[in-house]
Parts: sequence; C-alpha cells; structure tokens
Amino acid sequence: MDTDEAKVSDRLAYFMDFLRGAEQQYNIAVQDAQQTYSETSDILHEVELADHTPEEYIALCHTLREVRQRRRRAKDMSSALLPVVTWINANRKTMQGLEQLLGDVRKAERTQENRFYIPRTNILTDEEGTS
Repeated sequence: MDTDEAKVSDRLAYFMDFLRGAEQQYNIAVQDAQQTYSETSDILHEVELADHTPEEYIALCHTLREVRQRRRRAKDMSSALLPVVTWINANRKTMQGLEQLLGDVRKAERTQENRFYIPRTNILTDEEGTS
C-alpha cells in the first residue's frame, strides 16, 4: 500500500483487516498444528507396527519430513499471532472504538469528496469585478 496516496480510511481499514484476520489465522494455525500431531502419530505407528520394503520406509520418511515441516510453519504462525490475539481479546472495547473510528473517517472522506461551494457574492460573474 502506497501510504503517500492512500486515504486515511484505507490505512485504518488495512490495520483493522489485519486485526480481524489475525484471530482466524491463529485458529487455523492451531488446528493445522493439531492435525500434524495426529499425522505424525499415524506415520510413527505405521513404522512401528507394519513391515515395509526399504523403499516404503523411505517414502514414509519423506512424508514424515513434510508433515513436520507443516507443523513447524503452523507453530511459528500461531506463536507469532498469539500476542495479537491476546491483545484483541483484552481490548474488545478498543476494537469496537476502532470500528466506529473507521466509520467516522469514511463519513468525513465522503463529505470531502462531494464538496462544492456556492458563491456568496457576484464577484466572479460581475464583469466590473473581473477587471
């Protein structure tokens, strides 16, 4: 976002979108991490309890690596978003205030966009006044 040309409401809306999305992204990351724990357990039990060819063990190892990498990304995301979500939960009134602020700013911008002026004198239309 080019902040030099962005309207104030656009900047505020961008920040509010981040805050609104943070909770959803956090919940998705937590669910993804939980899913990868289950997948890891399934793979490890398969290795423990079933006989496989060396090629199948290699394939299981590659699958385990991919699952663990997804787990790490999910944990990193949830860890980074936890302070944001904690702040949001502790500041619900502030969030409502920011929503109201965004509405007020947008209203002011609409008023500015529709601005026009009605002359109070004839200075601009009177030929004597333009000399």
